[in-house]
Amino acid sequence: MRKVSTAVALVAASLLLAACAKKEEEVAPAADAAPGSGASDLLTSRQLQLLPLLADGMPNKRIADALGVTEGTVKTYLHGVFEKLGVETRAAAAAIAGRLLPQE
Repeated sequence: MRKVSTAVALVAASLLLAACAKKEEEVAPAADAAPGSGASDLLTSRQLQLLPLLADGMPNKRIADALGVTEGTVKTYLHGVFEKLGVETRAAAAAIAGRLLPQE
């Protein structure tokens, strides 16, 4: 039973990565795009502040505390991020965020 669960998890993860890669092609600017046409043009400054926290796996409450807003406001921000990135889950948004955000 454990082997089946592991195989299912691996297939699900690879499907998620493939979907994120496809979505990245649709969302991310082309290599020859004008300067400044990256994530900062796609998302608001507050949504950009939320992305690294989301990518770190923080729950809404901790994100709210970190940004000094309510959980309801975080949910509103997340809805906007999901809509702009064309995703439906936190995991998909976090995967795309990892590609859109500058690496430290």
